[in-house]
Amino acid sequence: MKEIAVVGGGPAGAMCGEQLARAGCSVSILDEHLAWEKPCGGGLTHKAIEAYPFLAENCRPKKFIHEVELISSADQRALLKMTHPIVIYSRAVLNGLLLDRAAESGCRIERSHVAGIDTKSEKPRYCVDGEWRTADFLVLAAGARGRFAMESHPLEQRDLEMTQGYFVPSSSDLIQIKF
Repeated sequence: MKEIAVVGGGPAGAMCGEQLARAGCSVSILDEHLAWEKPCGGGLTHKAIEAYPFLAENCRPKKFIHEVELISSADQRALLKMTHPIVIYSRAVLNGLLLDRAAESGCRIERSHVAGIDTKSEKPRYCVDGEWRTADFLVLAAGARGRFAMESHPLEQRDLEMTQGYFVPSSSDLIQIKF
């Protein structure tokens, strides 16, 4: 059985770990935060919900957004009624859902800080609490700007975007975006 270490327990790492475990691999997911709140929240499009229906069909707290209002700096407004809703989770709830599914599929979930990686040895290695561990494969899922991103390949301009967002608890099914 292949031993795989996934560095990063956010949505990408948790879903990757779940799929690998369901395929029969031995998977460890390592993240120092696991399910925590962050402003880049858990907004999911219809395309994501269509591909992964469990993201809408569960009892976790979430909000279905049916309208988006764009507001210019001159206060001009455009209201868009969504054919398919956007599903909004707090990031802590979304990560918790995905990590729970990963654990249920057989992943070991470990709250730990990966201090270093070595991909040049015979098997990839990673360092946790001063101890070097090996795996058959190492998946870096700690974000495009994570500390190990440059170990995989350099980022190019087309790989980057600029955004800003906030998680604001609300009971409205409308999102307002002001430029």
